[in-house]
Amino acid sequence: MSNTIKPKTPVVSTPKPAESAKPAAASSTSAPKTNAGWGATGAARTPSPTAVSIAPGSGKTEVMCPVLRALANEGRVQLRADGTVSVDELNRAIKELGGSRPLGAATWAIGTIGNKPTDILKNIINHEFSLTKLPEGIVPHPADTQILRNGKFDEAKFNELVKHADRGVMTTESFANAIADNYRRDVGAGANKLDATVRGLNFAQLEFAGLLSVFGSKNNATGKTGIKVEDLRVMYEKGQIPPGMQGQSSSVIEAMALQASLAIKSDANVAAGALSSVFTSKGLSDAGARLSGGGANDGVGQSGQLASMSAGKAAACPHMGGAVKKPAGPAEVVNAHTL
Repeated sequence: MSNTIKPKTPVVSTPKPAESAKPAAASSTSAPKTNAGWGATGAARTPSPTAVSIAPGSGKTEVMCPVLRALANEGRVQLRADGTVSVDELNRAIKELGGSRPLGAATWAIGTIGNKPTDILKNIINHEFSLTKLPEGIVPHPADTQILRNGKFDEAKFNELVKHADRGVMTTESFANAIADNYRRDVGAGANKLDATVRGLNFAQLEFAGLLSVFGSKNNATGKTGIKVEDLRVMYEKGQIPPGMQGQSSSVIEAMALQASLAIKSDANVAAGALSSVFTSKGLSDAGARLSGGGANDGVGQSGQLASMSAGKAAACPHMGGAVKKPAGPAEVVNAHTL
């Protein structure tokens, strides 16, 4: 008698068909096509016929905001036949690109008031605004880059913006310096100074802070947030959001910090420029020191301006004209020339 246990015959299970081999369930509607990099909503990124008709290079007037122009051009928001877009759709697109919830809400609010005052109520009720009618509303403002102001990409204006770049990257400091330059450009050209200061500077700061919040990336070595010039050119010139400006994310705190930093830097730049003007006592003193010392920073224009101002003050001086007795003692001299 043997006590050897014979091995059992192994049970071979029949392999299940792979999921891909299963027949697809019948459906009355086809699933939406999802493009790489788009959100979980499965929204198609096919631009609308209206967006295609005014796409960059079409020869027609284009949308003057680079971000909104790119969103419509890539089909991230649908531009209707009448030129309007849904602000709810815009809000979702901004958040899916990495914007914070407050930034999306701010975009919603700015969009609804972006057209003429008579359109605001309708925009709020219908949750829409017109991209093609932005030039008629509050969007054109002093201290703007003017890169798309005339309905198409302006190479010279773009170069004026990116000349402030730091080794090929537009940082917070770069945008702040550009805003200050644009402010001085417009005020010098006759723009209302109050409007340029209150509305122009604030709008420019909000725009670039939003741009950096959604599309900027931080350099771990320097700790600075910025956007590459080459990527910025693609957005402005081609109306596209390049890969280098996608996949970022910003928290509320980061967005607020960027805006505060940009505001402080650009305001300080504008203030420094104002203090150095010969129309201020500090600027007049500095200019006089440079003239007397033959400084390298002096120029014919500033020398002439200083001379003209001095001549004008002398002509208006009541003491030099003889209308008032000239001061005699040191105290009287000080009092007579103190404003």
